Order: sequence, then C-alpha cells, then structure tokens
Amino acid sequence: MLQETLLAAWRGLSNFEGRSSLRSWLHKIAVNGCLNALRDRSRRPREVPLMAEPPEPTRQADPVWVEPYPDVLLDGVAEPDARAGGAL
Repeated sequence: MLQETLLAAWRGLSNFEGRSSLRSWLHKIAVNGCLNALRDRSRRPREVPLMAEPPEPTRQADPVWVEPYPDVLLDGVAEPDARAGGAL
C-alpha cells in the first residue's frame, strides 16, 4: 500500500494546491487507498477451487548425479587464483 500511495501522490502532485500541509494530503491519499483495497478484497472470492487434481509424482524427475571433474582434464588449466589475477 505504501508503493501505491507514493505512486498516487506522484501522479497527483500537480493537483496539490497547498491548501493543506503535504503531510495531511499524503495521509488522505493513503487512507483512501487502504479503504479502496479493503473494499476490493471483500468483492473477491476467498478461495479459488481447483479445476483438476494434480498429477501423481513419477520417478522420471529423479536428480542427475554430478560426478567430480576428472583430474586428467585439469592439466594445463590455470589455477583459479592465477585466472582471477592473484590471490585475494
């Protein structure tokens, strides 16, 4: 609601005439925004019924195991510190 209040104040800043303090003007925007949100919430259904049952889990989604990188393939690869420009 804070974000909505600030956005409404930004959009309506050109309409601020200075007849009241900026604080009371922002308070009025915040109160009206909160009351509107409460009214909107009461119009919406509390729960959304499920249209279908979720599928049964299968074993096709088993994780693929990651093996360590073979040392033989590391020959000629610079150390991480050397590639990064030195030790931290």
